[in-house]
Amino acid sequence: MFRVPQPAVVIQAADLPWLYRMDYTPPPIPSTAGLDAVIAAALSPFVSRPGVAAPTRLTSLVISAHGQAGQIGLGREHIHAGNVRAFADAIANRFKSIFILSCNVARIQATEVPYFNHPRWGPGAQPVRMRFLPGDGHHFCSLLAQRAHADVHASTEPQAHGQNRLVFPEGWVDDYEGLYLVYGVSGRLIHQRRRPGFDDVASQNREFEGWSVRSHRNPQLPSDFHVLQGN
Repeated sequence: MFRVPQPAVVIQAADLPWLYRMDYTPPPIPSTAGLDAVIAAALSPFVSRPGVAAPTRLTSLVISAHGQAGQIGLGREHIHAGNVRAFADAIANRFKSIFILSCNVARIQATEVPYFNHPRWGPGAQPVRMRFLPGDGHHFCSLLAQRAHADVHASTEPQAHGQNRLVFPEGWVDDYEGLYLVYGVSGRLIHQRRRPGFDDVASQNREFEGWSVRSHRNPQLPSDFHVLQGN
C-alpha cells in the first residue's frame, strides 16, 4: 500500500467491495449516475460552504472502479475514449496527480478476450472470472494527462486489491500491481515500474487475503509502507 499525497479526493464506484477514504470522500457513485454526476463528485471539494473556504487545487484525485483498457467503470456511461475529453476538461488544473486504481486502464488491448476463469488466486480458492475488452489505454491516459493538466498514474494489468477485503487507513490505497505507468502533463510517459503482478500475488498469497495481508492482521502500518510522491 502507499499513502496518496494529500490533500486528496476519492471518487469510487458503489459496486466495489472496498472503500477508500481521503481528506474529501464524497458518496460512492452508483452505476446509474451520468458523467455529470461523476464530474460533480470529483469537483465536490471546490464547492463553497458557509464558513469554509474552498480550495482552488488539490494534490491528488483518486479514482477507484473496475476498469478495462482505456476505460474506467464509473457510472452508467463509464469514462472512455469518447468522453474522456469532457471529463478531463471539466477537472482541468484542479489536481496535480490523478491515481487510477482500476484494472488494465493503461493497457493496449487489440482484441476481446471473452470471460474466462483465472485459476491463480490462492490455493483452494475460487478462480477469478475476468475478461479483456479492446481499447487503447496508452492514448486514453496520455489524453487525460494533457487535458486535465495532471500526472496520470495507472497500470496495464489486473489489480488484485479487489480480493483483499481490507479496510484501508485514511489516505492510503492498495499499491499497483504489474506494469505501473505515469504520464506527465505533456502526455508523455515519464515513469514506469514493474511490480509483482496478479499471478505473482496469487502464488504468494497462501491464505486468500491479498497483497497487504500484514495490514489486515495488525492495525499498525507495515514497516515496508512507502509514500509515493506525485511528479
